[in-house]
Amino acid sequence: MARPLNVSFNFNVVPLRRALALMVNGLADSMLGPNRNSEREAYMFYIDEELPRKKRCFLHKKTPNVIEHRYLFGFSISVLREAIYYDKFNKDDKL
Repeated sequence: MARPLNVSFNFNVVPLRRALALMVNGLADSMLGPNRNSEREAYMFYIDEELPRKKRCFLHKKTPNVIEHRYLFGFSISVLREAIYYDKFNKDDKL
């Protein structure tokens, strides 16, 4: 029976552009979450299996509960550059 490997990781939280630059220059070994495209495939290997995705939403503590898409209207919403969310959100020009 194979023994489990003892591996440790160091995570550096940096903006997306800096993380991509670190990957291009070989200064980072892995990256979580970059969308796949042909340009990035030139310098990154993507695993075929997706990591489990949990839906998460972070709200300011003074924001009322947002339980449906329609409740988002009228709020200032911050998103990650180049991130893909759910289809209705991605296509909604009113947000």
